[in-house]
Amino acid sequence: MTDKEERNAIRSRSHKYNIVMTKEEPMDSLTLYHTEWCPECAVVRSRLDELEIEYKSVIVPTVRPFRKQVFEVSGQYYVPVLVDGDTVLTETPDILDHLDDLAAT
Repeated sequence: MTDKEERNAIRSRSHKYNIVMTKEEPMDSLTLYHTEWCPECAVVRSRLDELEIEYKSVIVPTVRPFRKQVFEVSGQYYVPVLVDGDTVLTETPDILDHLDDLAAT
């Protein structure tokens, strides 16, 4: 299975925690809205770490309607959401492609 096929295959979602927390924000940073339990979020966090890209981490509530921050930036309640300046990405494969492009520059 190719990386893209693997990314496209990651679609499961579940509920476990209800935590809101942020890390210190680097200058000119990316912001990742995510939950601790989300498999797609874990893939994105792993790629960010692998590529050594600094980012602001915003852990959002488990229950979608309580994810007001996510809705404000993306117009929907699903995670992960990556914000890079004026660019807002809501699909894991698009986020991973964007991160790969950033690392290549």
